[in-house]
Amino acid sequence: MVSFELISKWCYDFTQIVGLITGCLMKRLSALIELVGISMVSAGLGVEFITKADVGYMIISTGSVIIAMGSILYAKLAKD
Repeated sequence: MVSFELISKWCYDFTQIVGLITGCLMKRLSALIELVGISMVSAGLGVEFITKADVGYMIISTGSVIIAMGSILYAKLAKD
């Protein structure tokens, strides 16, 4: 017969493991989002430098917003 204490301990351990995996994935996801934003800022700088068009500034601004989203995701959801 399995005791209630054993089941509750197993459930607690399982939720701790899931929490660690989720935190690790959130850290990686937020870093990936920030890298996408950095790439967009770099592409925007290149577009603006080559074409002297205002589209480059729009790409730079969008990349900056994406970087900020990744930072917020890391700060709020990725717990140690």
